[in-house]
Amino acid sequence: MKKIKRTQVKMLLFISFFVLVAIGFVIKNTKDYKISYLALGDSIPAGISPYSGTSSIKYEKSYPDFISEYLGRKGKIEYTKKYAVPGSTTNDLLNEIRNNISKENEPIRNKLKKASIITIGIGANDLLQSYNLKVIDSQSVINTISINLSDIVDEIRKVNSSVRIYIIGYYNLFPLKINIASDRFNQDYPELNRVLEEVAVKKKAKFVGTSEVFKDNYTDFLPVTGDVHPNELGHELISKRIIIILNK
Repeated sequence: MKKIKRTQVKMLLFISFFVLVAIGFVIKNTKDYKISYLALGDSIPAGISPYSGTSSIKYEKSYPDFISEYLGRKGKIEYTKKYAVPGSTTNDLLNEIRNNISKENEPIRNKLKKASIITIGIGANDLLQSYNLKVIDSQSVINTISINLSDIVDEIRKVNSSVRIYIIGYYNLFPLKINIASDRFNQDYPELNRVLEEVAVKKKAKFVGTSEVFKDNYTDFLPVTGDVHPNELGHELISKRIIIILNK
């Protein structure tokens, strides 16, 4: 009986040792774990200020900055929005990824490979540019957005299959109809959002709708008539909507 007990004690000590080693390994890894957040898209995530002039572009805190602050409170974070480019279309972003363009000597595919979270806010410029070119068929443009965005997600997955991707929808950029372009976007953006969500579902990403984020208080968050860029308070509201989805 004593021999059996002694053997059991040895076994328990042996198991306890490996449990402690395993716990230490988990704690160390948790402590060393770094969230890498990459924001892609157009001038909205880039943070163009609504108070920018024609001769000088100003930047302000945008929704990726608020998201990075939130993530930073949870642990170490590496964050950049330098690949969010004002005026960028889905075709521009797709070509930048395929051609592995560099910003500040860092190729975009390196950042994609390291990312644990990516937000993509793009598509509106495709429509706005088509209006300037007097393209009548908005549906064909939206179809192209769908194809390009699907390819963008595929390209990201090629270098990073485990990254969490969030596709950000659009609010109404032009709540006040001031010209033909604003009138057309007012009609087209619900279909644009529908297609963005459809791509997200097909590609196992998450869609974040922002169409209702400003509700009827557009003037509080889009302070300059005709300018599509929110103020910092508007960006903060958008970030809160995204953070809700991040936590699901």
